[in-house]
Amino acid sequence: AKKTWFSANCFQCNLKNACLFIVLLILLGVLLYILYFYYGESYIVPHYKELLKLASIPLICIAFTYGHIALALWMTFWPTEFWPHPALQFKSGPFKGYGLGWQGIVPMKAIKMAQIAVDLMVPDVVRMEDVVARIDAARVTDIIRPALMEILKILIPRVAAKQTPI
Repeated sequence: AKKTWFSANCFQCNLKNACLFIVLLILLGVLLYILYFYYGESYIVPHYKELLKLASIPLICIAFTYGHIALALWMTFWPTEFWPHPALQFKSGPFKGYGLGWQGIVPMKAIKMAQIAVDLMVPDVVRMEDVVARIDAARVTDIIRPALMEILKILIPRVAAKQTPI
């Protein structure tokens, strides 16, 4: 089955993660009970708003960090086409690829990265001499002959007329 982006990259609801979540909730409950029992009504009740503010700082930081990292990863690879419309993207000049919209960084640079990869890998993988040595001259001649004869029927009279004008 094909996984969605969320199920592949985020919290997955399975027995192991559910048990871990329950254990963490129990530990948090025990910690809060110990704090309340130790400090009692003398500190916690009058200052519960300040304590909630302090306790919310890590939660807000976690949510913000997770959200902005998820957005950065999404914007790196998606959308694959310029959004909202390709007509708003510069096609040439110093701002080529940029415009009033967004396209993922990897899709925008895909052609340039592919050219660099080919330039780096092809000389090590394939030598031109090997490619030429594998060509069957007789078969190439049989394939090209009909088209070549048609072209030569047109070219030979033109060249002859230029070389030997009457």
